[in-house]
Amino acid sequence: MTANCDCLNSCGDDPAVAKGATTPCQWHAGIRAAWIDNNGVNTFAQAMCSRLEQKRAEGRGGWYDPAQCTVEYLAALLIGAILKGNAVDVANFAMMLHQRRAGPAVITQALLNHCAIAAAPLQDPGWSGERGECWSANDEDFDSDTLDELLDRNDHLRPGDVVYVGESRHPDPAKYMDADGVLDEVASQGYDDGGKYAEDYPGEVSEEAKSQLNGFLRSWLRTHCAPSFYSVPKSRPYTLTAADFATTDHLETGHG
Repeated sequence: MTANCDCLNSCGDDPAVAKGATTPCQWHAGIRAAWIDNNGVNTFAQAMCSRLEQKRAEGRGGWYDPAQCTVEYLAALLIGAILKGNAVDVANFAMMLHQRRAGPAVITQALLNHCAIAAAPLQDPGWSGERGECWSANDEDFDSDTLDELLDRNDHLRPGDVVYVGESRHPDPAKYMDADGVLDEVASQGYDDGGKYAEDYPGEVSEEAKSQLNGFLRSWLRTHCAPSFYSVPKSRPYTLTAADFATTDHLETGHG
């Protein structure tokens, strides 16, 4: 800054002016610093509000309601936003925690939890398909694990009726996503952001890197996304007998 500064030309209460000072007075420097700080906060607050508006339009909300969102969950989201590098999201989650009066220990614990999960090796539990016997009254809906359960579900069945027994097989969730699928999704989202400038994104990925990702995905999917549904590749008919009903309450309710 030079001697032409407004401060030096108008700040009559600064004795340094009369001595030929060529730098702003202390008062002027303080005012300028305060303006920079306040303007930065105001500008950033506008970005925070815009981001919150975007998320409300997507159906997000409820951070202020303990019944819908715990401070522990908000702290975990804050750590996630830090790892993603989105400063505006970090600020919004910090604001939410501040408004919910969450103590420092909540954020510290969220960070420790994340570090513990990241450090723990993910073991592949393998996949057997959890095969087991299942029963159906129509050879389509195999919704009973035992014959007794089937009879309880179908009061119309009588000795001599034909039902079906098969073997349930839970599909391996590891087949639902692999490294190539992840890279395709990354390329698609990259193109949405970069257009023609992202046509070659993410570039060549080595087979070794794909193998590492496949191993992680296989373990993660089998651990966290095990299907509760199953298929029945083969079944066989079974003719009900009076003895089948004797082990249930059906005879007492007029069946048979």
